[in-house]
Amino acid sequence: MSKEISKLKILIPIHLLPDDMSFHKLYFENIFAVLREKTSVEVFWLVYMHKKQKKIKNKFFETIDIHEFDNAGEVIKTINPDIVFAFAGGPQGQIHHALSLAAKSLDIPVVSIIINDHIPEMKRSKYLKSNITRFFADTESKDSEKKIFMGRGKFFLYKTMFLIKTLNFLKISKLEIIRTLIELLQTFSSHTKAYGNFNSKYANTLHLLESESLLKPLLDVGFKEETLLVTGNPIYDKTLKKIQQFRTIKSEKVHVLLMTSPVVEHGIWTRDERDNVVEQVIRKCIESSNEIELTIKIHPYNEDLIEYQKIIKKINADIKIEKDGDVLDFLEKTDVVIVFSSLSTSAYFTVIAKKPIIVCNFYDIQNDKLVDSELAIECKDADSIIPCIKNAISSTIDSKKFDNFVKEELYKLDGDSGERISLALLDLIRNRKFND
Repeated sequence: MSKEISKLKILIPIHLLPDDMSFHKLYFENIFAVLREKTSVEVFWLVYMHKKQKKIKNKFFETIDIHEFDNAGEVIKTINPDIVFAFAGGPQGQIHHALSLAAKSLDIPVVSIIINDHIPEMKRSKYLKSNITRFFADTESKDSEKKIFMGRGKFFLYKTMFLIKTLNFLKISKLEIIRTLIELLQTFSSHTKAYGNFNSKYANTLHLLESESLLKPLLDVGFKEETLLVTGNPIYDKTLKKIQQFRTIKSEKVHVLLMTSPVVEHGIWTRDERDNVVEQVIRKCIESSNEIELTIKIHPYNEDLIEYQKIIKKINADIKIEKDGDVLDFLEKTDVVIVFSSLSTSAYFTVIAKKPIIVCNFYDIQNDKLVDSELAIECKDADSIIPCIKNAISSTIDSKKFDNFVKEELYKLDGDSGERISLALLDLIRNRKFND
């Protein structure tokens, strides 16, 4: 009997549209490009957003909307996938947790992506206050200019009810449901870092690790070694090739790119804190406009362009601000990059491109990975912005520190992460099919 897999059906939950530029889009695009060279791939994106979205169907994927289903059990039975992707973090990701439980109840393998999490530790009071503020915040509607009143809170409750309905569908005891809700509330009120959020009772069939540094911590909390596979991150597979094609662009001015990240949306900074940093960077660059040209690139999905335009308008500045576009295209034209923290994928792209990078740490947040690795310059206050830019221009990246960073954070920059993951998925299905 042939052990070839003729077709693979994959289900992936996503909190935006798969065409939107995001980590998910970059991650899976690179995997599926490789996987389709080996077998036929049918991809279903389970879109979970505030409102029902129009169906998208093309030769690459098909979307299904969560509002069409009462619980995750219905989703799994309707699609009948070979593989489900879902986080292994427990109830805090309500939709992922529901899908994981439903899939495993029907003996369908669940694959989890685990990346290095450098979200800084926050005081419990600040984290709780941030979550409460965001719970009652209005959110931007995708299909109109109107805000959704208390959108985040309403959607949190919707996702929680979806999880409860799934637990009832799976005939989970009332006591266990109560325990699940208590754990969910606990994660809402306090934050622990990275694998500290993981518990082996929520382990899935296979876990794809971004780097070797994740192995020991996950083994220490009870994950089985045979379920852990270090693959690297496929979003960087094509990065080096494109970076190698960068052209040297000469200019009389220093081109500075402020690449923002959703620190407000993730509860790390308040809106006032973020606006203060943005305003100070703009003002200082304007003061040195004979030497510096500033461009702002905001997150394509998680940040609101209007909020940044208001800051610029208040200063009455003629600053270019962009939301869409490939980060690498911006980096090619940039001499120095300023970021809020090392949390963003864009910051890692910057380091891989070996562009000078400055981290604005005005609020004394500890344990920034790029700063600690001595691959970024730390700027502690507004008066240091211009000196930091000048320092960055004259600095060079230490190759040994860069190599250590790649090993600790990215495993390998060999362009083969998508290949490793594709082979792992095929092996997972092959072994299950032919060992039954």
